[in-house]
Amino acid sequence: MNSMCLGFLVALTVVATIDGALDLSSNAGPWIGGVEVGSSGEFVWRSTNASILGDNWADNEPNSPTSGDAIAMDCENEFKWRDLERTTDLPFMCEADANPPPVTWGCPEGFQMVGRGCYHFGTEQLNFDNSRTYCHGLGGKLLEFETADEMFTFNDYFTENPPSSCSGHWIGGEERGNSQQFQWISSARPVLFYNWLDYPNSDSDQGLALECPRSPKWKWNDFPKSRTYNPICETDLIEI
Repeated sequence: MNSMCLGFLVALTVVATIDGALDLSSNAGPWIGGVEVGSSGEFVWRSTNASILGDNWADNEPNSPTSGDAIAMDCENEFKWRDLERTTDLPFMCEADANPPPVTWGCPEGFQMVGRGCYHFGTEQLNFDNSRTYCHGLGGKLLEFETADEMFTFNDYFTENPPSSCSGHWIGGEERGNSQQFQWISSARPVLFYNWLDYPNSDSDQGLALECPRSPKWKWNDFPKSRTYNPICETDLIEI
């Protein structure tokens, strides 16, 4: 009976719903989702097996002598309910859940949304380790570019809209020993793409920084972690 529906046969769980559904069909006798329990004369909603607490039976209904009947509306009698044998061919009325409202994403207070990222520019110059601590205190971490697309989106936006503290800025990459190979701190994954100003040229135990004052902006450089720069923090988007 409900194999052709994209949802379930309609289950009118409250009388107010019945009133609102009466105009949904102009055809005579649409099936709805109520079924009889055996030959008891008691009806439940088929999709949930929940008892029908409000009803809209026509006079002298239910009265079918057969068992396992189903409920149909009588459109010629103000959509009152009738119990009929399930094998009766009638139109049917379906229902499905409404689409959920769209999710709106944003950033926590103090962070700026650019693309799919949330960024915060610290205004105090700190060494590398203190910059990490600062970002953790905001619920984030030093900026780590997960993809080259994220890096280009960041570069393009903040080249046109530079922060007030446009200087050197720590991000969350560090050198592996004295290898001139770098990893992202939070995951220890290797940095697979770069945007060097020239090339890494400092000694071991270096951190990655972005150069804002240079042209083009946001090129990468490596510096001793003891140097002080403004941190760039990032955190995840949140539902708002």
